[in-house]
Amino acid sequence: MRARRLACGFAAVALAASGGCGGDSGGQAPGKAARTAVPRPRLPAAQASRELARAMASGDCRALFDVALHSTKRNADLSRRSAPPSREECANLAAFARNFRGFRADGPTRVFGTAAVTDGHVRATPVAAVLVLDLDGRWKSAVLSGSYPQAGSRAPAGNAFDANVARFVRAARADDCNEVFRLLALDSEVHTRTGGTRGPLCASLRKRPRDPRSFFTRLKADPAAKPFPLGKTAEFAFYGLALKTGVYYTLFATRQPARVPVTPAHVRDAVYNWYLARE
Repeated sequence: MRARRLACGFAAVALAASGGCGGDSGGQAPGKAARTAVPRPRLPAAQASRELARAMASGDCRALFDVALHSTKRNADLSRRSAPPSREECANLAAFARNFRGFRADGPTRVFGTAAVTDGHVRATPVAAVLVLDLDGRWKSAVLSGSYPQAGSRAPAGNAFDANVARFVRAARADDCNEVFRLLALDSEVHTRTGGTRGPLCASLRKRPRDPRSFFTRLKADPAAKPFPLGKTAEFAFYGLALKTGVYYTLFATRQPARVPVTPAHVRDAVYNWYLARE
């Protein structure tokens, strides 16, 4: 029986959280061009998970900023300037650390190209830390999730991760808001920011074409780009997306908890977010 999801990480609190591929690919292996396009981390993912635990214990904003705030999730101006953490970001990071006080990265780490999973605990509760690579080559926390151990697990039979992630990329490229809404996880960072309803999400998508760094804008400029699988666990799936300009995204998908009903409006295996690893 699946453990209860504790929280989605820094983004939920903020209301705006060694290389090589491995694990259950759940699909056909990417071609040579896609594999060589995968960015490389500066440090092992297991070391980053231990740094995350230390930063959360200290509550120090700068230490948390280095491991718990991916640049993709920052204000666009702050991210563009590689600015130090703002006062608001420090407040949100402090809340994130309090929410997961006592986190220990005491389990194994499994790397999937530009994503990784470390099993750990918050007190006696099993927690999986999902890390994704950032533009600076450092691993950053994407999610801390109450889960049974993930590092040695395999994807459930009959999962729809590959198909749904491919559909999501096509829908994002086409500005198909209804389909984007259906394929996003209910606890995704996008839904957190837009209130989990279709109207605000669609309004947000209509504004994005004016942003040249937008995921949606960049997809339109490269109609041939397709996601390729990096690996899966029992609850998570990871994909790379390499654009012809050299831009690279990591897509992170999650299996919705059993308590979340599968309806025509939402799918079980859904996209959580996308993260820049190179631009």
